Amino acid sequence: MIKQLYFRLLLIITLIAFGASNTSHAQTLPTDFYDEMVSDDFDIIAGFTFDETGQMYAWDMNGVVWVLDTNGIKQPEPLIDISEEVARWRDHGLLGFALDPNFASNGYYYLWYIVDRHHLMYYGTPQYHPDSSWSYASTIGRITRYTADAATGFKTTIPDSRYILLGETKETGVPVIGFYHGGGTLLFGEDKTLMLSVGDCATGSGVDTGGVAVETYALQALEDGIITPDQDIGLYRCQYLGSLNGKILRIDPATGDGVSSNPFYDPANPRSAQSRTWALGFRNPFRMTLVEGTGSHSPADGRPGTLVVGDVGFQTFEEINIVDEPGLNFGWPYYEGHYKTYMDLHPAPFNRLAPNPLYGTGDCNQPYFTFKDLLAPPHKNTIKAKNPCNSNVNIPNSMHLFKLEPPHVVYLNEFYENEPDVMINYYNNNGDGQVISVDDPNSWIVSEKFDGQCSIGGVFYKGDNFPDEYQGVYFHGDFRGWIRAFHFDDENNVYKIDPFMDGSDDMSTMAVSPKDGALYYVGHLREIHKISYGGNPRPVAIANADTYYGASPLEVNFDADLSFDPQGEQLTYQWNFGDGNISTEVSPTHTFNAPDNTPTPFEVKLTVTDSIGQVAEAVIVISVNNTPPSVEITSFRDGDLYPGHKSTTLP
Repeated sequence: MIKQLYFRLLLIITLIAFGASNTSHAQTLPTDFYDEMVSDDFDIIAGFTFDETGQMYAWDMNGVVWVLDTNGIKQPEPLIDISEEVARWRDHGLLGFALDPNFASNGYYYLWYIVDRHHLMYYGTPQYHPDSSWSYASTIGRITRYTADAATGFKTTIPDSRYILLGETKETGVPVIGFYHGGGTLLFGEDKTLMLSVGDCATGSGVDTGGVAVETYALQALEDGIITPDQDIGLYRCQYLGSLNGKILRIDPATGDGVSSNPFYDPANPRSAQSRTWALGFRNPFRMTLVEGTGSHSPADGRPGTLVVGDVGFQTFEEINIVDEPGLNFGWPYYEGHYKTYMDLHPAPFNRLAPNPLYGTGDCNQPYFTFKDLLAPPHKNTIKAKNPCNSNVNIPNSMHLFKLEPPHVVYLNEFYENEPDVMINYYNNNGDGQVISVDDPNSWIVSEKFDGQCSIGGVFYKGDNFPDEYQGVYFHGDFRGWIRAFHFDDENNVYKIDPFMDGSDDMSTMAVSPKDGALYYVGHLREIHKISYGGNPRPVAIANADTYYGASPLEVNFDADLSFDPQGEQLTYQWNFGDGNISTEVSPTHTFNAPDNTPTPFEVKLTVTDSIGQVAEAVIVISVNNTPPSVEITSFRDGDLYPGHKSTTLP
């Protein structure tokens, strides 16, 4: 089964591709908070961040990074366009972006993306063509660094400043062997080490324990050297220290090497997956954030700071994880939430980094421990697991033995239409991990029950726009379109969860602007919104017409009746028809004239103004003597049906 997110994402992408309108809907917010759209001029936006001045950097999944100035105006030219190199299919693309802590002086910024297979295999050879791409095939994920030009206000990139930190070749990148789960967030720890969250990059569904007949592109990846035979273990790459999948990585931003204070660092091979790993056992940790003031300023201390990670679940649980020490294991694919998954019903592959010391003695014929052998249930203090060849012998910790690190908070996915629930972990008197619901009398978290679709991640509020009760609150978002306020104590434990916003579909990223203190988020996959408190929000201008093209003279009926003011103030209207004529009516009629057989576009601008002078604009284009081309689809017939659980290739 494939998670409903994929089907919904495909539907939205289809609507966008065919030019369907994506009108914002009203959001539910606490009193005196209001929501405004900042920009909707994107393809499919993966995320955004701010520099210290409030200038915004927003990145489309197709591989283009845009600069929005401190007033939210999108610049005409991108900071960079690497769409030629980026694989844009399913949920792959340009996924992560980070500014260097010293960005104002060095201009460094970092990109995390999935590489187009054609570019990976043929760039620099006669077979390469910049207009070619190769989707639905094995490839890799890559981190690169570029330098923004201070002379242009960091709005352009210095040519030839590209430097690859991870994924220089097909053998050294993050293996991408399926449709989904590339991650990922790039962020800097308080010690200025660079951290990346990476998903399993696998099929996204089904029993996937390795073997070329199971994994979508495993045979291709083996032949290419993208994975080695020991990595042909399916979703268990998330448990394997010999793979970069399903991990939070911590690297030196100057070299791409693992940091010597990482928990599994190998000084003989600093660029190995093991040396770069900080935490493991994640499915799709799409967004994570740093808890301010929890780390050291020295990389040698091994304390980059506490991370709060939103890990997208399969079909049952959505996780919010706390990574507050090195080497934690969050269990995927053997655990989801607090419970074992369907993978428990199937044999687990061998961990080739964990030889069984009893092999060859007595009747022990198991040369390596399996990943099930090496992942113990949650316990407050100890890790205990028995050797499968002798139940009286413990598996030594030196074999990369882990205990499950339970999620900090789990809420149910709405996929199975179960009643909403929110669960937390605690340890009983024996130290064993237990689970209770937030409505249990013993629960220490004050919260209603809720559910969602995909645990996206969030941000801690440190601005000066919101009331005191929201200072330091962690705002967590779900793809379904809600934001909740998580209140943490001084020990980074959640004690209260409040509803904050609901009603904005397809949320994917949040950040707080250092300029205005507003909470910004991505909604509807292509819009950037901001949530502010108090004051008087701008009105919203919505312009419609009964026709958008036709022969001259062309009579058009316009309508601004859907425009509104969030505070309910009376609006005035002005239409500028682009031909020297204007109207102050709500719904005027205007006739456009153009020379015969000469296609002529008219940019029509609607300006609405509230009673205190706040202004909003909307623009539509009327094309005179110009009509769209006719489309005839021949690759399939009207009424043909296709299975919803797999891909169908059409010419």
